[in-house]
Amino acid sequence: MDQNSMHIPLQYKVGTEIIETQALLDSGVGGRFISTALARKLGKKWIQLSEKIKVFNVDGTPNKTTWISHMVELEFKIAGKEFRENFMILGIRDESMILGLPWLCYHNPQIDWETGEVRFLPKRKLRIRRFTGILNCAPVEVLIRAKITASQELAHQQQEVKKEIDKLIPSYLQGYRDHFEKGKAERLPPSQSYNHAIELKPDFVPRNCKLYPLSLAEQKEQDKFLEENL
Repeated sequence: MDQNSMHIPLQYKVGTEIIETQALLDSGVGGRFISTALARKLGKKWIQLSEKIKVFNVDGTPNKTTWISHMVELEFKIAGKEFRENFMILGIRDESMILGLPWLCYHNPQIDWETGEVRFLPKRKLRIRRFTGILNCAPVEVLIRAKITASQELAHQQQEVKKEIDKLIPSYLQGYRDHFEKGKAERLPPSQSYNHAIELKPDFVPRNCKLYPLSLAEQKEQDKFLEENL
């Protein structure tokens, strides 16, 4: 036995009978295993695995003879803590049960490797009080005033754009600043003395255009925008 393993006392049930034995606790093993002899002694139904599992030796080479095809459920107790877990049935000769690294990681017991003592700490329960206040040190009235409308937000964005334009345009081009504004390009040109009417054909008949209704979410957003800005 190496420094990564030790035997620990374990109790298991066979019907109503409680049997005390020793299980090998080994951090170098990758699973929970039970000997074929003990699995038969339990008298429980064996559960067939969907796929057989190849067993590897300690040096990483595949074992030539051993495959795992079944597992069995076992009720057992260690250091006063009760367990109900599945063990893979393996033809191990020297040990009746082996608990490997996955079991150690999941339950995370406190182990004294010198004395062989195993302890399981009780799970902590965190009680979080329900908080209904405001997680901010500012006065409530300040928080209320912090809300802005859509029109205020648009105005703020427009101010930011103007500041950026002033920084981007060199001083010698400031006289042509209007030509750099995107808003000017999106508006109609100013009225001139050469305006003329566009006459329609006498036989022209206006067509009824299809109306596309808004979805419920779109209608709510539109109503909200109009209510805030009109």
